Amino acid sequence: MFYDIIKLIENKKYNNALLEIEKINNNKWEKYNLKGLIYFYLNEFEKSKEEFEKGLKIDPINPDLLYNYSHVLISLEKELEAWKYLMRIKEKDWSIYDILGDIEFKNRSKTSAIKFYNKAYELNKKNEMAKKLLEQRKKIKKNIKVSFFCSPGLETFVKPIAREMAYEYNVNLIISNNPEEIKKEIKRSDIIWLEWGNEVANFVTNNVDLKDKKVICRIHGYEVFTDIPKQIKWDVIDHVFFVAEHKKDLFFKRFGNIINPKKISILRNGIDLNKFPYFPKKTPGKNLVIIGNINYRKGFEILLMAFKELIKKDDSYKLYVRGNFQDLRYKMAIETMIKEMSLEKHITFVPRIEDLGEWLKNMDFILSTSIEESFHSTVGEAMAIGLKPIIHAWKESRKIWPEENIFNDIDGFLNLILNADYNSEQYRKFIEDNYTFEKQISQIEKTFEKLEKDIKKDTYTFEEKKILRFTFSNSSEKKYIWYVMNEFEKFQYGGGERVIASFSREAKKYGYKIILISNNYSKKSLDIMKDINFKGEILIINTPLSEYPEDIEKIMDFEKELKNIKNIFPPELVIGHPVTTSLWLEKTKNKLNLNIKHYLTTIVNFFIGNPNKNIKFYKENTNNILFIDALTKEYLELKLGIKNYKPDSHYHYVGVPYFSINKLKNISLNNNFDDKIRIITYPRLVYTKSFLLNAVEDMAKLINNGYEFYVNIVGKGGFSNIMREIIKFHRVEKFIKIIPMEKIDFRFVSIHDLAINTGVSAIETSYLGIPTIHADTTLWFNFINGYTGYVNPRGILGKDFKLKDPTFDFYKYNTYFDIIKNILDKENPKRYLRNVSKDVRKNTIKDLDFYDEKQVFKNILKKSNLLKGELL
Repeated sequence: MFYDIIKLIENKKYNNALLEIEKINNNKWEKYNLKGLIYFYLNEFEKSKEEFEKGLKIDPINPDLLYNYSHVLISLEKELEAWKYLMRIKEKDWSIYDILGDIEFKNRSKTSAIKFYNKAYELNKKNEMAKKLLEQRKKIKKNIKVSFFCSPGLETFVKPIAREMAYEYNVNLIISNNPEEIKKEIKRSDIIWLEWGNEVANFVTNNVDLKDKKVICRIHGYEVFTDIPKQIKWDVIDHVFFVAEHKKDLFFKRFGNIINPKKISILRNGIDLNKFPYFPKKTPGKNLVIIGNINYRKGFEILLMAFKELIKKDDSYKLYVRGNFQDLRYKMAIETMIKEMSLEKHITFVPRIEDLGEWLKNMDFILSTSIEESFHSTVGEAMAIGLKPIIHAWKESRKIWPEENIFNDIDGFLNLILNADYNSEQYRKFIEDNYTFEKQISQIEKTFEKLEKDIKKDTYTFEEKKILRFTFSNSSEKKYIWYVMNEFEKFQYGGGERVIASFSREAKKYGYKIILISNNYSKKSLDIMKDINFKGEILIINTPLSEYPEDIEKIMDFEKELKNIKNIFPPELVIGHPVTTSLWLEKTKNKLNLNIKHYLTTIVNFFIGNPNKNIKFYKENTNNILFIDALTKEYLELKLGIKNYKPDSHYHYVGVPYFSINKLKNISLNNNFDDKIRIITYPRLVYTKSFLLNAVEDMAKLINNGYEFYVNIVGKGGFSNIMREIIKFHRVEKFIKIIPMEKIDFRFVSIHDLAINTGVSAIETSYLGIPTIHADTTLWFNFINGYTGYVNPRGILGKDFKLKDPTFDFYKYNTYFDIIKNILDKENPKRYLRNVSKDVRKNTIKDLDFYDEKQVFKNILKKSNLLKGELL
């Protein structure tokens, strides 16, 4: 029958196949597997999912069902859920490991992904798999040396981590207490992992030069009960992992605030599901097991007393103890208790087991009767197989393990074994959801990535190390364009680096290579350029470009360094950015015979250094300036009186993060779930954004005048402390919240009704369709109109976006208080803002001339006579 049904499916006669399938006995897993396949082929994924789930209830570890069910989940974009079921397949072929690698690479741990690709290659050593393995590993492999240090005998937990991280980093595991060996290895390391906060950590932090090193220490538990942490120099350690929250709390209780809390995170242990395959039980047997070295912490007195009561009720239960005694006195005591309780025939001590996962299949309950633990990994390993955990209520056990599996007295122990439900699926899923090894590795990866951003790895130097060279392109172009700027180190993800990276890619199309020349850098700035695919070379020079060239000696040094660069990369065009760099270049222009143009894109340039000199430079170099943005044009006309300023025929809004618009395209407003008004602002909370203090003050006053609305201030920075004081002073903590967030989540932004923002963020919120109060933070608007001490809001809802709004005009009001009050005074402010939002989004997309680097670069070439044709 099955053969005939499969033939019908192969011939796409799905309705006939479904009729034949209904004739199969209901308790056959094959029936649901075939129905699931048919619905899958019909793209009815939810129905397919339901059928496979019915089959899995009959046979939970059937490889065909698991494989097919995983593919349905992938089709439903539930890849990490699919990962769990693929991991349940005991005999995995290369294709399964390949899929596991793809899921990991896309969703979680790229390091673990390479592990799975490697397993796939070991099972299928064909060119295609070899090529994929090499290509994927090349994508993540970093020239960073990581050394793990551990005392002999304590390496159990760190070994698998070191092995996994070796796919991404150059890793060495040092299991030694030898001071010279440790010093030698640290000298050539970039990141140092100290496993355990013990004697090794004490020696390293007090006796080894850790300058330019990044140091991690992991504290498991026993260290907190010693005095060694007092001796460790915690200020030289960059990050501390605790295995358990309660160990961290005890640490601070015993030793005080000797570690900065911002450096700390909880890193739970991870279970390798490949080593502990799922083996579900529908009805449990009577085999209990406890695993681990036998000492007073493991609570054997509790165990034996509870087990004795269990035997009284049913003497067919067996207890298996896998572990070695660590104390002769304790061994004597436990053996005496067993004999006194007449438990000898019920208890078996098991020698070392090579394949613990296979052996555990024959057990039914995993015990943890400890009086103290940090995690107790063997509980998780047995749960992954499907064993029910019976856990004594040691400190934090209820937070780490399922509440329903915790006991605190003998009756509770007995009830969990004799009367409570047994659910292997539930136990396995708990580990899959919380404690997979890959999840642990992903957390470690994120920590490494944060630390490595400040590691300086110079790839090439010349001219007696005065000039550093970083090559990001293998292209062989012999024509060069210099892009000279100041303070490369201060780059952030946003507009500037996107522009240069895009220029570099465009330059390649026209046969040029961009040479970025700057006076400073950081690992972060280099990583950003690499991440956004900069195609060129970066040269770091010593000259302080952020200062003005008043010192003749400095300008001579600058000329000398540019001359050295010119000998290697003779430019056909030199672009200066911003105005401070342009002033330096003007001093060298004639001596070095350089074709110099200036790329000035933001009004902030006017206020860096000496504004009067900057304005004079703009006036004198009007014809030599390649590009300005819309706000700069407005400033030139209003403040400088320069009309018809046309270095380029387009005036764009510059600075929109390169990733923002693509993300925003797929997000819609989601703010209609209640009648509350929510306001958001998310600038960097630094002094240049101090306008927000005015806004917070005004909104607090409105709230205290009886208006009800809610404000989320998202971001980090020193000004957040002042804002908190304002919020606290006005007692509006319930309504105005400060939310520290590294990167803005636009889905969160989309729940708001109104925004108070500036620059890039104003464009983003308007693009989403959120009516936005555009605060002017550059002070030039106030400077023109007479500065009053209050940074005026400047609406972009209204004139700036050409909205035809008969009922409201931001320009009519002078303060945030007035603007927000007049919105809230409307009959239905929520509906009003929703109606306006449609026009905001439509007109933002329609009217904003977003910056097109390709077009701008083409015009730069034309204006510089490097490309023939008319300006576009």
